[in-house]
Amino acid sequence: MPSRILHLAVSALLEKTYPFRDPARLHVGVVMPDACLTREGHFRVHYQDGRRTYALSAFRVRYGDRMLRDELYLGYYLHLAEDLIHRQMLYGERGYVPTEEYVRALHRDYAMLNPKIIAEYGLTDDVRLPDGWEEEPIAEALPFRLPEFLDEMRGDFRIPQSYGPFTVFTPALADEFIRRAADAMLLELDALQEGGTTIDEEDLAWGTR
Repeated sequence: MPSRILHLAVSALLEKTYPFRDPARLHVGVVMPDACLTREGHFRVHYQDGRRTYALSAFRVRYGDRMLRDELYLGYYLHLAEDLIHRQMLYGERGYVPTEEYVRALHRDYAMLNPKIIAEYGLTDDVRLPDGWEEEPIAEALPFRLPEFLDEMRGDFRIPQSYGPFTVFTPALADEFIRRAADAMLLELDALQEGGTTIDEEDLAWGTR
């Protein structure tokens, strides 16, 4: 999955052209799935042929009306859609296999990339816990550790001790992901306003067929 800084960078790019009403709630929503204590937070589903995906359709059924008027939920949905694009790029197009070693290397690359992404996209450490978030329908349906997660995220804004070499996720790949995700999300945002979607969750499934 993309790092939380990458998700915030996609949002920053979207905000240049899309008229979000409440960017503060968007920023919380776009990192919130990673604060869930169970895999259900990503609405993951498994097909009988072994493939997996994130059920964007299930999220729309449950929270579709709320997404259109509350950017906490819209951001949550965008996170799931961006994760699908990220997996398509790494697993589908580049053939990476998510071994334990791969995951460690990926997260190490993310940490080294953070200062570059933060500077280039003008990210600021201002994502705060919304008032009354525990009473949100999604917080009542799923277990989250959101306060601790947001506290930990502030560490992403500290410069790491080293920069490179990158072994899995390079600066060029990060830039490509942010651009591709932002382009896809702009199309999806327009489609959602018309009651449709541009993303085929089954077509973007990963794993063994």
